[in-house]
Amino acid sequence: MADAQSSNDESAETMRSVLHGISKEIRDFRAEHKEDLYKLKEELKEDMKTELKDLKQEIYRELSANSTRIQKRKAYTGIKRALKEKGVRFQTPLDKMCIHWDSGTRTYNSAQDAAQELRRRGYSVETPGRSTTELDPEAESLLQVKIWERAGREMKMGAGRRVEQDEDYRSLSGFLLINFYFVTAYVKLH
Repeated sequence: MADAQSSNDESAETMRSVLHGISKEIRDFRAEHKEDLYKLKEELKEDMKTELKDLKQEIYRELSANSTRIQKRKAYTGIKRALKEKGVRFQTPLDKMCIHWDSGTRTYNSAQDAAQELRRRGYSVETPGRSTTELDPEAESLLQVKIWERAGREMKMGAGRRVEQDEDYRSLSGFLLINFYFVTAYVKLH
């Protein structure tokens, strides 16, 4: 019986020492890989930050390019109206204008060129690109004094960006930021 007791004590002691060794190996393994996981997480954070920054810049460029293109297309509205009244066929591909005259088709690269041609042919067209303030000095002074607001937000004169674009930009960057946090949380868990 004493022999069995000492054998049990010996195997319990052996088991403890083995478990202690395994526990130490697990702690060492965890400490070693914790540092690697931390480095990986930090690298991912930096990569995501640079990707987000690049994406934000790309979005801003796209929005500003679209607003420029829209402004160029809006410059043709007076010309289009005059041509529709006279029944002249025309097309406006992107920011150009193609007018089908009786003498042949001609493409204009700017609204100013098209307006000049229409005036030469006897149409009364407002010159695109000329603001109304150039025509009316009183309106210019009012613009200098008036603070413009839209939907409760202050719009700065000459900012070149519209409120809708800013809201789209904010919502998209918020969406990307949420995805960034989701990825970092996923990396932390795994």
